[in-house]
Amino acid sequence: MTRTCARSAVLLLLSLTLLSGGGASGAVRQLRYNGELLQSEAGTPAVPVRSFVLDVWLTDAVPPRVIYRVTDEAGSGLPWHQQMGGVALDDQAGVGEVPQLQHVHSGRPYHISVPEPWMQLAAALEMGSTWVHAVDGREVAYEVVDVADVVGRKCWEVAGKTRIGHTHTLQLEQASGLLVEASQRVFIGQGERFELRVSLAGEQLLDEEQAGRELWIADRILKFAAAQSSTGDGAEQSVIERVATLAADLPALREMSTGTSWAAFVASMEVELAADQKRLSAVDALTRRLEGQPAPVLGFKSLKPGEPAELAAGGEVKVLHFYEYRGTPESPFGQVGYLDFLAGKGGDRVRVYGVAVDERLADVTKEAEVRRDVRTFSTQFMRLGYPVLLDDGSVLKSFGDPRPFDIALPVWVVIGADGNVLHYHAGLYDIDPNRGLEQLSKIINTAGEPR
Repeated sequence: MTRTCARSAVLLLLSLTLLSGGGASGAVRQLRYNGELLQSEAGTPAVPVRSFVLDVWLTDAVPPRVIYRVTDEAGSGLPWHQQMGGVALDDQAGVGEVPQLQHVHSGRPYHISVPEPWMQLAAALEMGSTWVHAVDGREVAYEVVDVADVVGRKCWEVAGKTRIGHTHTLQLEQASGLLVEASQRVFIGQGERFELRVSLAGEQLLDEEQAGRELWIADRILKFAAAQSSTGDGAEQSVIERVATLAADLPALREMSTGTSWAAFVASMEVELAADQKRLSAVDALTRRLEGQPAPVLGFKSLKPGEPAELAAGGEVKVLHFYEYRGTPESPFGQVGYLDFLAGKGGDRVRVYGVAVDERLADVTKEAEVRRDVRTFSTQFMRLGYPVLLDDGSVLKSFGDPRPFDIALPVWVVIGADGNVLHYHAGLYDIDPNRGLEQLSKIINTAGEPR
């Protein structure tokens, strides 16, 4: 008989299935999964390209809670606060953060969701049981299709299908609903095929003292993580404040984590903090060197072959937005939508220019490819109202290229009517959806933009 399991039913007996025989209230079960990402091509064996460890703490609180941590053995490149998180599994179907793995493919980073052990736990499964669960915003229809013996555990084999076909396979222990193994197909870049696998490597029921220490330090790190993520796009001032707060509190955090499984993680937080402090210092030095000084010579190339890259020559305020402007951009698109709105209301006193920074322009044989890439983004994808110019990196370098300091584009430069640099900003602005690029607007207003 086929029985459809709603999400609430999937989570209904979580604490019972995992913590049966686990002792008093407050019990915590720690699970460890080994994972790997493999790249596969037709007719050839899959090749591992990344390995990681997923640690999970499951509590029998009401509602049940989950804390997770992903440790990428090669270093994921994700900031520490995106390598861990917490989820409350309640009647809202356990919505919240999911573990992420980052993989760089063809020079571009891609985020991949790791299977969530706590999302797959169900009671009283049987052959033909079905349910639906959203993965990365897409509905996956699961069905129990077989039984299997996996590392000595009797398991239900579950197939997951999306509109493109069979994408997920789960092995759930019959006695507990515990996820023992999982695999899923992943497509990256221009449709290159990968496979993500996880397998249960260990589990233990923590005693009261162990559980208290692990969760105590984890909760404090989660509070820091929430503060690190609170401003979304990350204004420079907000970054400065968060770095200062973390620097003040990390010594105590290090002491609290001693003897717990979080000690190495806190050490990685300290390493990242030192790098953040160095980056902020570098940006501050660039800003102090540029602002108030005459703008460098602007030697751009036009998006149209053979045409000069002319900028307005009157008394306008110029806003330069150095960004990749690629044909297949990564969210949040460098905040160009907000910039386009600002350009539209700037009137005759303000001229906004997008600057597509692409080192391929140094090779004349690649210019057509770059122009096609930029045109796809600016005119077809975003339909921008402001012009986009080309730079092989030379103009950006004359202002100050932050990328050697591990600070990604965009870079924003405001040049006053007198030709002097009024403002230099590396990175994204803090965004209020109702106010847009408020910080940049204020800079332009002081340069004479009509209110």
